Amino acid sequence: MTYKMASVLVDDFFNEIEKIKQGNDQVALKVRFAHAETIIPFAANMQLKGSEEGVDPQTTFSYDNNDWHGKWVAPYSSNIQWDVYRGEADDLLVKMLYNEKEISFKSSCHPIEPDSYFYSFSELKRCYNQ
Repeated sequence: MTYKMASVLVDDFFNEIEKIKQGNDQVALKVRFAHAETIIPFAANMQLKGSEEGVDPQTTFSYDNNDWHGKWVAPYSSNIQWDVYRGEADDLLVKMLYNEKEISFKSSCHPIEPDSYFYSFSELKRCYNQ
């Protein structure tokens, strides 16, 4: 249920950038406050590193048999930030910070160049089926 609810938040991230693309530069910052119950499903929905692999239902979770750790996915004061830049030819570029560190979007998204954390907005829309 929380995973499904996170898709509404993912859509809103994209919708806010779409407004910028359409010329609405009035909002410089949009901030929401939430807890791990929101961050964890959002990170899983976005398929961010460290949050994308579930536990086999037939296996009891332990730190020895699974790399997933809540202290990494949603530590105290966790945050997810998308920075939007206007690139060449008026294309929008997006960079994500996850707990104050640059992080790649899911592996099927292609950055503007290898090893870059910048993605064209159109690529993110394609990659996340927006």
